[in-house]
Amino acid sequence: WEKEDLEGVVTVTPEKDGLIFDPENKVVDEETVLLFTAAEEEIKMEINPSDIDFGDVDGNEEKTEEITILNSVDSNNNLTGSLALSGSDNFSIADGDEAFDLPPGESHNAGIIFSPDAPSGQKTGTLEISHNATNVDSPIEVDVQGVSIYNFIDVSHSSVQFGKVDAGGSGIRHIEIENLSDSVDDINGFVSIEGSSDFSITTNAGFFSISPGGGILVSIEFSPSGIGFKSAKLMIEHDASNETSPIVLAVEGECVPLVIEEDASKDAYVNELHQGDNYGDSEKLKIGYYKYGSQILYKRITLLDFEGLRDIPDGSTIIKALVHLDVISVDDPPFNIEFGYTTQNWTEGSVTWSTRPLIYFFSSPEYQVKEEFEGLWSLDITKGLQITVDNISNYGHPQGICFRVPEIYSTANVVNHLLTFASREHPGKNPPKIYVEYIPPIDP
Repeated sequence: WEKEDLEGVVTVTPEKDGLIFDPENKVVDEETVLLFTAAEEEIKMEINPSDIDFGDVDGNEEKTEEITILNSVDSNNNLTGSLALSGSDNFSIADGDEAFDLPPGESHNAGIIFSPDAPSGQKTGTLEISHNATNVDSPIEVDVQGVSIYNFIDVSHSSVQFGKVDAGGSGIRHIEIENLSDSVDDINGFVSIEGSSDFSITTNAGFFSISPGGGILVSIEFSPSGIGFKSAKLMIEHDASNETSPIVLAVEGECVPLVIEEDASKDAYVNELHQGDNYGDSEKLKIGYYKYGSQILYKRITLLDFEGLRDIPDGSTIIKALVHLDVISVDDPPFNIEFGYTTQNWTEGSVTWSTRPLIYFFSSPEYQVKEEFEGLWSLDITKGLQITVDNISNYGHPQGICFRVPEIYSTANVVNHLLTFASREHPGKNPPKIYVEYIPPIDP
């Protein structure tokens, strides 16, 4: 070492490739002899493992393996370097693990990530580790490999829709779960339903395993326990690669009352004062009561037959029931009429007061006939029909419904209450019509 024209405080740092010095430097402020010990630089590097094999990894997963870089405790300097990947872009280095600077005795665990994608099959790459170690050449190449297992599931519908289902009935819908033919392995999973107990899986509930190119048919039944909108979720858990598990399908349906809507199939009226006369082919139907003093001049009862009423089972609940009458005239309103029914068959063409069927009338409810009634009148018979249905087990199904004006105990000298409306024979008016919404008894 010969230096001239140096004065003041001087830091002396010896350098030579391949050598390290002890001490690294010295600081002097006067002429002196400096002694340094020189030794060959020795940085011993170890890596583990020598190659990285991820094995089979499903396409909807991500897997990380670690490689350990160690600077041996016998090294006499820091081990520095960097990592880089080439080959398949399915491999990557975890953030922050791209470089290292390790004192002797310390190590660095670098994360190598495998994110497989389609197509399935072998994926390969090379991890290059550049370094300053003296015991191995730089860079070190580490083989990286993994197999992308890609299984493709397909579900035939995005939801299960039953639409409207009649009360007391049921509906079936099907969905198909497929493992597509370009999958490389079986798809395993579990099918279940959550939500309303009105929905159930009747076929292929629970665990399933589908080989590539195969499929299963899942049947869902809607058996509503009451009217209204119902919903549930069909849950398809699976290990396929192309869809997140579970696949959730909305299951929806609406239970609606059964409906009867029809014109009268028979209509007629009978008159107590003309017990042998048949009015079955009259264009007009009459409900009335006429008293003059103490003398009753007529009683008129109208019979209407609606065949749909025979289909209402015992134990049903009547939600709504209307009889539509096309009113022609009203005499001496207001007055009440009573609802009744018969469980005996009767013939429109020959029914008379003398041959009329057995009729059950109810003192209530009564329906008031008002002065303004003219044209179409919707008569609400919900309560009366409910009473009729409640008596099916005792008397049988109705073979017709009836209306009358109840006997009136009045001090008036003249009582003349009469409602006249169109029969089904009337050429210019609407025939009697019924509309009923009901719920049959539903097993829980």
